[in-house]
Amino acid sequence: MAVTKLNSDVLANLILLRVSCESDMGLGIDAVRRDLTHFVGHTLSAGEWQQRLDREISALTRAGLVEVSERKVIRPGDGALQHCESFLGQKLASRPRWIDLKNYELIALALAMSHLGRAHIKALGGVRELRHGILQSAYGLPFKRGQSPSALRNSLAGVALEKGFGAEFGKLAKGRVSIAGRTGRLVAAQLLGRPREYGDDRQLIMRLASEKIGASRTGIQALRAAIWQQLAETKTSKPQSDISSDLKMFSDIVHTKAKERAKGWPGNRRAYISHVWNSIRADCPELSLDEGRFKGLLAEAHRAGFLKLINADLRNRKNMADLKASAVNYKNTEWHFIRVDG
Repeated sequence: MAVTKLNSDVLANLILLRVSCESDMGLGIDAVRRDLTHFVGHTLSAGEWQQRLDREISALTRAGLVEVSERKVIRPGDGALQHCESFLGQKLASRPRWIDLKNYELIALALAMSHLGRAHIKALGGVRELRHGILQSAYGLPFKRGQSPSALRNSLAGVALEKGFGAEFGKLAKGRVSIAGRTGRLVAAQLLGRPREYGDDRQLIMRLASEKIGASRTGIQALRAAIWQQLAETKTSKPQSDISSDLKMFSDIVHTKAKERAKGWPGNRRAYISHVWNSIRADCPELSLDEGRFKGLLAEAHRAGFLKLINADLRNRKNMADLKASAVNYKNTEWHFIRVDG
């Protein structure tokens, strides 16, 4: 049975995006909570959202991506903007506007349209283009800016025919064959949960878009709210660790802990894996890791280039217990340290 939960990677990046929009003065935690409620309010109560936000901010702080003052003001840390750009898949201004990110970039990300260019993304600010974008994304249709309602309805009719009668009708979904207006609407309406006849293409598209995205109403704000909520969710067949599923964020947390435990000379500072594990286990319960999973993620992070693991070049009785506890085995290699510089 599917379990719907908030996606911690998305949630962390939403926090980073919101904080990165502010000036160097930072943003209060209460303001972050208020501005992101649109994304999570359907899933969490006010108290649950506050607790979840505190956990996510703590994880981001340990990763060095945000700084929190004694007055509960959050400022982006080094690398926060680059982390956001990686999440969105596009470059951002040094101080992007939150209203623009929320209404354009994040909508495009949720609809898998981030790659289409600025003009297409800006067009999603209009309710007609947003409805069209929802349906184009949902049914795997070509992304066409400025597509007429009749052309979209014709493609939707093709999708309905293909669903009902097989792939030989796929050419209709690609617009190669046209179906007359009323007939086309009757066919396309079969995609609705409760099919009915509509007087024009605009009404059909309006209803189908709101139903497909799960919006309570057909206006642009209701559509946006439903898209934001879907962006913040992830559906899995079973519960899984939130933050540890994001290898980059996991690596940032581990690197921060390794720097606290590292020894050696500049350019060759390293920390025993077992010492870092002890810190993670004590300070990061939200990762829900056991030692085996932790070491497995370390190996993945090393192969991905997020961390650098090295083996021991000197062994003696004094360090044998630490080396044994730190050992991470991969193929014919055994690692014992996390290197933090050099």
